[in-house]
Amino acid sequence: MKKSLIALAVLGAFAGAASAQSSVTLYGRADLNVTNEKAGNDVSPLSTAPGESTTKLNDGGGTTGIGGSRWGLRGTEDLGNGVKAVFQLESGFTADTGAQGQGGRLFGRQAWVGLSSATLGEVRFGRQETYSRLNALYWDPSFNGQTKLNEGNTVSAANAADCQALTGSTATQCASTTTVRSRNYLLFQNFGDRQDNVISYTSPSFSGFRFGAQVGLSEQADDNTSDLAGRYQGVTASYANGPFAAGLSYESIKVADVAAGAPNNLNKTFSVGANYNFGVATVYAGYQRVSDVADGSQITSAAANTVAPSSLIVEDQKSYTVGVKVPLGKLTLLANYGNAKYEIRAFGGQELELRKVALGWNYAFSKRTVAYGTFATRSGDLDDNVAIKREFTLFGLAHSF
Repeated sequence: MKKSLIALAVLGAFAGAASAQSSVTLYGRADLNVTNEKAGNDVSPLSTAPGESTTKLNDGGGTTGIGGSRWGLRGTEDLGNGVKAVFQLESGFTADTGAQGQGGRLFGRQAWVGLSSATLGEVRFGRQETYSRLNALYWDPSFNGQTKLNEGNTVSAANAADCQALTGSTATQCASTTTVRSRNYLLFQNFGDRQDNVISYTSPSFSGFRFGAQVGLSEQADDNTSDLAGRYQGVTASYANGPFAAGLSYESIKVADVAAGAPNNLNKTFSVGANYNFGVATVYAGYQRVSDVADGSQITSAAANTVAPSSLIVEDQKSYTVGVKVPLGKLTLLANYGNAKYEIRAFGGQELELRKVALGWNYAFSKRTVAYGTFATRSGDLDDNVAIKREFTLFGLAHSF
């Protein structure tokens, strides 16, 4: 909907003059689905006890829909000599309740301004998506949608005895009804999807090759340095030519000290993926290695109220995925398999394995309106102490503007 004056008039807070060399686009998406989820031995995010089945109306971002509901503004201004000013402001919300997303931020999905040149590349400043989220384009048939691998997986102690063994908590703590005996894991990590205070550069295309770099200024202090705690850094490279596309990235983030005088911890993630379009189908594959994970990291986050969260911290993670997308006119079929193995600190480096299989379809009524359905099941084990099995089926509708 490229109507610069109308978009600015509708959003009076952004009122201003638009020249003939400028453009502003108002865009968005509303995505809702009905989800039936059955928990296994873990406590499902939708249910209140292991084994329960729950049906709810959910926003597409909270489950494996097309994507989270959002609205935004993006625009350009021609500055001459092939240089443009560019910006994007994107706000997320949950369409089932109307509540604001990303912790209540007005523009929690993206908020940046920059300069772009066809010959020199593009530089951006502000809140931006991480490379491990962006590069899912190469290994996920739905690109963080119906078959995504970056959703949380809750690992729970099956009983009070396991709770004590896994978390190092007391019998009283594990017997408490307020104790959450669980921890969240992602099959593919993505540094929280987005980072604040990021300065990024993306090169122009060189015969299909591109590269880029990001630095997220932490703006916080720790015991050893003035500005490293929480600093995000990433580099990426990609190639696209005809039916083949591939991308890789290396990212790290400093974790603030957990004790005075202790050294900073540096969490590191390497991701690579590729896809090939055979015409009748596109196949996808990806691999990720996470190392030196530390307490307090944005790589593996604890569930609320978890007792002794360091006990189930992941030290190392190796993940892979394979998938396929099959276009059949207005109908598209999707399938994806993901596998992750985590080395758990509490078990001296022993492994927890999680697996996910997702099958999906979507039907395009038009370029803007899509109906879809997904079935997914997740399973895993932790040395027979903890077992997880969770499956869900959903049907939804998404409309973009």
